[in-house]
Amino acid sequence: MTKIPLFATPLLLLCWGCTNLPAGPSDIEASQDSTKNEATAQEEPSVAQGDTNGDGCPAELFLDVAAEEGPGGNYPAPELNVTCTDTHMTVTSNGITHYPYENSNPNDMQAQNHSWTIPLNPQVADAPTEIPLLGDAGFAINGIPFYGPNEAEFPDPYGDPVFNGIMDACAGHPGGQNDYHYHSLLVHCLSAGGLDQDIDRTRPSPIIGFALDGFPIYGPMGCLDEDCTEVVEFKSGWELTVYESPGCESSMECSMDYACGAAIIDGEVTTACGPKDYVWNNSEFIAKGDEIFLDECNGRMGPDGTYRYYATTTFPYILGCYTGTPNGAGGNGPGGNNGGGNNGGGNNGGGNNDGEGEGECETDDDCVTCGEAQGQECIC
Repeated sequence: MTKIPLFATPLLLLCWGCTNLPAGPSDIEASQDSTKNEATAQEEPSVAQGDTNGDGCPAELFLDVAAEEGPGGNYPAPELNVTCTDTHMTVTSNGITHYPYENSNPNDMQAQNHSWTIPLNPQVADAPTEIPLLGDAGFAINGIPFYGPNEAEFPDPYGDPVFNGIMDACAGHPGGQNDYHYHSLLVHCLSAGGLDQDIDRTRPSPIIGFALDGFPIYGPMGCLDEDCTEVVEFKSGWELTVYESPGCESSMECSMDYACGAAIIDGEVTTACGPKDYVWNNSEFIAKGDEIFLDECNGRMGPDGTYRYYATTTFPYILGCYTGTPNGAGGNGPGGNNGGGNNGGGNNGGGNNDGEGEGECETDDDCVTCGEAQGQECIC
């Protein structure tokens, strides 16, 4: 077994792309432009791309969290460790941010006992697998887990927390078990120094996380060919299908129970007022002919022939489904770990901590909480 503690790992990762939600139509228009990058074809970006195909342990991709500022206050210091066998990588973490943290949530960040094991050589499955409705779907390179693009049954049942504007500056917040987690991955939050990095959008983004099926997650910028003659911002193929006030600048323009956020409508990135709840019912994957649009799982084959996901500015932000076979997806989420993905149902078990109740339910008496997940079935 290869054991590489992260406090001894050289820090090689720099950040090149950012997934900040655009503030308005002018910002969105600017973010849509692809950038020609002749220099990139001649010199390699100074970023650790790592080995994710079974030839080694990609520990160098992870942040040296012990060397970072940490959350401050009375919070514990972040801890992160990576170990590898010939076939799998195990990541353990206490789930504490490597950057300053100010809580604005009824829950507060507390140390956790996160542990994930994923294959070093993930394979594309015969068919996609739904991501969990609640709980871990993967983890970032700082040891913080990420969830799918929806919340639980309260306050807006299974709504999009990013679209609804209830996340902190790094698209994270603590859950019901005081577990800090992300619903979107932002490159400038997952870099050495954190939060104040100058992002170069003319270069391909680095790996910023891993899904529980083992495939890596890159920031939004990437190459269309092996020579990287053009760097583009990859975009989600999921469109908002229930909306009003396209081009909105704030939620003040929206009806009650609607919020203004970034979305793709008719193949274009824009803003619109969308429902605050049941985001999977209000979104639909629509395949595009343009290669800058990602597949249903929010990924694509890279120029080197390997599959990868990309973090995007719009729903589903990280994953729409699993292209590979997830190892222990779900769990660690309030109200249970059944269901998820775009069709309800989904993965059972896994994760760090089981939710309160499992399986289908008929009434609230069957478990601690019971809600209609994505308008499909009663999920505990």
